[in-house]
Amino acid sequence: MFIDWQGLETRVYTETTKFGHVFVTVGNGSNTVVYSYGRYGELGSAKGPLNFTNTSGEGVLIKWTGQKAQDYISKNLNDYKASVFEISDANENDVANYFDGLLNSSDAVPERRKDKQVDGETSKVIDEYKLGSNNCTTKSIDGVEAGGTSIFSDNKKSYDINGENITVDPSRHFVPVNMEVFLKQLASQAGSGVTDVTEQFRKQYEKEKEKQDE
Repeated sequence: MFIDWQGLETRVYTETTKFGHVFVTVGNGSNTVVYSYGRYGELGSAKGPLNFTNTSGEGVLIKWTGQKAQDYISKNLNDYKASVFEISDANENDVANYFDGLLNSSDAVPERRKDKQVDGETSKVIDEYKLGSNNCTTKSIDGVEAGGTSIFSDNKKSYDINGENITVDPSRHFVPVNMEVFLKQLASQAGSGVTDVTEQFRKQYEKEKEKQDE
């Protein structure tokens, strides 16, 4: 049902229109698995709506499979206009083993919030979320690096981000918008190991959403 466009199976999704988020998938079609890390549980000392004043809290990793995974991807593509990048040198089994290892290392169930994504079964508190150093972007990078990719360690240099020249260490200091810029720049370079498949996936998931709405 869902086309494997390049024969590659580790993908990074960047969403920059809502709160900003990065997550990783492995597999294809109905076998796709979503790994999403963030402030899904109890927030730190700055309570209230999820926003950038809440810089810490429970670092929750969620794993979705089956229809939940498809619905989550569809929502990000159709509603939040997420971008999708395939990482050719990240082995999907090693990526999955990394995230599954984090999930299996914890028995801590996140505090319940209005966020329906936190169900206590597919979600575990694995560490403390820190906006500047341990967030959805850095956790996603750690995951694909566990799969063997070298795109981040090999590309520490200056980037033009929103008109400002910034030198970044992509393995530690990226936020979603920077991550998207970084991956788009690599995708434009032949042989970089990164392929932008956003339009293909968006069209495919738009068709599936239309079928569900009928």
